[in-house]
Amino acid sequence: MATDRNPYIVVPNVSKQVTKVAPLSAKLEWRIEQFEKLTKFYKCGQVLSSESFTYPHLTSVEWKLDAYPHGKDVRYNPSFYLRKIDLKESKDLGIMAEFHIYAMTGTNEKMEISKLIAEFKNDSICTTNIQKAKILEALHPDGSLMIICEVEFLAPAETFAKESEPAMSVVFPKIGFLQDMLQMWIKQIFADCTIKVGNVDLVAHKCVLATNSEVFLSMFTQPTIEKESGTVIIPDFSSDAVNAMLQYMYVGLVDEEEMGKLAAELLVLSDKYAIIRLKEMCERFLMSSITEENVLSIAEIADKTMALELKKTCANNFAVCGKSILRTSEWKKLRDENKSLTHELLELVLEDHPSFAEIGRLTEDTKETKI
Repeated sequence: MATDRNPYIVVPNVSKQVTKVAPLSAKLEWRIEQFEKLTKFYKCGQVLSSESFTYPHLTSVEWKLDAYPHGKDVRYNPSFYLRKIDLKESKDLGIMAEFHIYAMTGTNEKMEISKLIAEFKNDSICTTNIQKAKILEALHPDGSLMIICEVEFLAPAETFAKESEPAMSVVFPKIGFLQDMLQMWIKQIFADCTIKVGNVDLVAHKCVLATNSEVFLSMFTQPTIEKESGTVIIPDFSSDAVNAMLQYMYVGLVDEEEMGKLAAELLVLSDKYAIIRLKEMCERFLMSSITEENVLSIAEIADKTMALELKKTCANNFAVCGKSILRTSEWKKLRDENKSLTHELLELVLEDHPSFAEIGRLTEDTKETKI
């Protein structure tokens, strides 16, 4: 501080540093021919493995994807296992990794299989099962199945570089940028696409839609009616939900009040158009909103959109109040219309709560209601 005795301001010597972190990513595109035949003729536990894949020039870690077309356990649902393989010169390395496994359908839509963050040790495996009927929906006309596996991780024993950086380099005008994006949408600046939802027309930019959704990307890069006309018709959804989806595409956010009203519909909508981050946002919101009254309806949506973590959360809530739910008309209706889902919910309860004393009586009550 300046004083009468010392008219100079003392400026401290500041060491400005930036720690640079560079996550690595590896991607597998695996086309499995005649997958439906494999589900019939492969035995339970019989495995089909991909070639190893990794980040280019990385010499310490590789990944492999194992497919069990007829299941690895007694469920007989197709299963996919991701394995980390440590190479000879660098053994027993435990690393955290995020992996995303999905199937690309014949219409270039994503069918979610699994997305998870997990710790991988030497030859460790993370698993996911998917109902056979659903995976068969992803088959291409020639009977093949296209599986995509994306893995993001940090290189083992990574040393992060610390370098001096000018102060201005760490200032990002994010809020201003988002405001500009929002204004571009609201004011329809160079908008080149109309989305029709019933009697409501919403405007957008093809580049924004394609950046956020591989479905829209495919739609606007292929010789489609939508590409030529600049008009996309979205049936079976409310204009409020589609408008909220567009808001997310432009600014990465959904109004909290709107999310409270539209989370379930937005989950289905984001699943249809493969907007992965919005789907995850809706899934997390619904996981925190489950009650005894809505657990079955949310479980149905989770089943429809293959939101696996949401379905498991429904099962955990079901375990707490399952006996009262089993006697409701909603359970009886769900049991009649979607038996596979009710069976899966009970299986998940048994898996995660093996010592739950009420399970035996719950399943007996279920049988009694069928008489």
